[in-house]
Amino acid sequence: MADQDSAFFTSTTNRINSANYHPAIWGDYFLTPVSDSKTKILQPTAIRSTETGSVAYHFTSEIEDALEKICHDYSSDGNDLYTAALWFRLLRQQGIKVSSDIFVKFKDSEGEFKESLKQDVDGMLSLYEAAHLGIRGEDILDEAIAFTTANLYSLLPQLSPHLAQQVSHALNRPIHKCLPRLEARHYIDAYKWDKSYNTTLLEFAKLDFNRLQEVHQKELNGITEWWKNLDFPAKLPYARDRLVECFFWSVGVYFEPQYSIARKNLAKVISMATILDDTYDNYATCEELELFTDAIERWDIKTIDTLPEYMKMIYASMLDLYNEIEESIAEEGRSYCVHYAKEAFEQNREHAPSSVECCMKQHGVSEEETVKLFREEIANAWKDINEEWLKPTPAPRPLLERIMNLARAMDVIYKDGDGFTNSYILKDYVASLLKDPVL
Repeated sequence: MADQDSAFFTSTTNRINSANYHPAIWGDYFLTPVSDSKTKILQPTAIRSTETGSVAYHFTSEIEDALEKICHDYSSDGNDLYTAALWFRLLRQQGIKVSSDIFVKFKDSEGEFKESLKQDVDGMLSLYEAAHLGIRGEDILDEAIAFTTANLYSLLPQLSPHLAQQVSHALNRPIHKCLPRLEARHYIDAYKWDKSYNTTLLEFAKLDFNRLQEVHQKELNGITEWWKNLDFPAKLPYARDRLVECFFWSVGVYFEPQYSIARKNLAKVISMATILDDTYDNYATCEELELFTDAIERWDIKTIDTLPEYMKMIYASMLDLYNEIEESIAEEGRSYCVHYAKEAFEQNREHAPSSVECCMKQHGVSEEETVKLFREEIANAWKDINEEWLKPTPAPRPLLERIMNLARAMDVIYKDGDGFTNSYILKDYVASLLKDPVL
């Protein structure tokens, strides 16, 4: 039997060799686990590019898995400032509470950031971005913001044009405080100068941006028709006509395609709130306000006859809008949410002086001192938001992300002045998100 097997093996081998086939092409390539491959692909610069290009929402689970797997090796991940700060920022953005003590090694014996870091522009910029994810009590991150801000400003005249533009952009608004879609637009335009330039990723980001922009444009078309039918600008000329800016605001909070209903509803609600604000602050008499407040508390069309003519239109439009919203979310079993929204336009509305005016009068301080105090309060509020973002979170992350984006939208709209009232401040932002495609 052994002789027969040997003879068969010899004859078969001879026949196979005579065919002269080439060896297998792939070898052991597919023995590499898929998860390991993802971790190799999702290196820090790749993750940074996906999130600044605003395409990270397509890779949520992959990015989360990769960051979770490497977080335990974080503190030993190299000694350069750029990498350490980038990992810190990416992990904090994922809600992973890594220690800010990682930056102690970049200080000298006097407790100051090392003098040599002042020439490391990429490292300082990375540290600057990371430090904005700090929470209360992390003094080293407060020191990092002061250190990097001062030195990046001083280096601006010495930088190449594209690097200077990148630094100036960050100093005006760090990534953490920027609306994802605005940052995406900026990053796509500047990406060709990035050291991690990837043609495939750039083309994907462009396609994704334009595809989403078309979705947003169709939504804006629909709510513009709704607004035109109400004809508020003509009938209520005292009120601000800011529908497009309202939609820009809602895109800032919910940009992803699956939030179309929420995006349209929020834009309509903000538009109606603007009409109410301007009516209360600039037009209605005290008696008319009292009548409107009574009607709002009832939420009943039967009370409309108690109102003056111009208020009847506002009141009927509000009831129609909230009924429309209730119907739009009823299929998802969430119509109960409208009740809470109604409990809020029911609050008595009286004109009040600005918070700056109140603080100046109450504490007897100057406007400059008041503004400085408010900036400190805003900085602390961001730290509180950052802390609530860390795992375990007090609420589901998708919900917290809307709150985070709302804070970002407020920063973009109001940081450089009242961009909502003086809408020319937002004109370029609105055009880049809703009008001009990426070429």
